[in-house]
Order: sequence, then C-alpha cells, then structure tokens
Amino acid sequence: MLPRHLASRSGRYRSRFFKSGTNAYEGSWQPLTPRIVRNDGIGLEIGGQLRMDGGPGIYTLRVTVKDPKSKKKAQQSIAFEIAS
Repeated sequence: MLPRHLASRSGRYRSRFFKSGTNAYEGSWQPLTPRIVRNDGIGLEIGGQLRMDGGPGIYTLRVTVKDPKSKKKAQQSIAFEIAS
C-alpha cells in the first residue's frame, strides 16, 4: 500500500530486481495508473505480473513510486526465493 499523496494520475513507478545484492534488472519509469488495483482513503495499491528468467536464488523486488508534481517518492521492497 502506497501513501495517498502519491495517488495522482501523473504518478510513475519503476521496478528493480536484485539477486544476492546485485542489480539483476532495472525497469524504466512507467505510468502508475494502469497498475492501480485499489485506491481508497488510506492509500494506493498497485499490482501486476512478471516473468523471471534469472534462475534459482534469493531476489529482492524494489518498487519506487514518484509524483512528478510534488516531487515526493515512496519505496517498498520485498525478498523472495525462486527454487530449482
């Protein structure tokens, strides 16, 4: 859940993946609006799908969201494992 102040229609996001602490993928800044799953009075929830071809290992997904108008940013990370 992202803070409400980043829920503007001009918001953008970028996904990055790290494998064992090394940058494995860095996406470009994309429009946030197509990824909005829920927008309520508390915050903004975004979602999507991805294809991983990096093989087994421990990964970290980091999503950064920014609002170009206010210049504010929020970042969320989560670790996960792909087993062989």
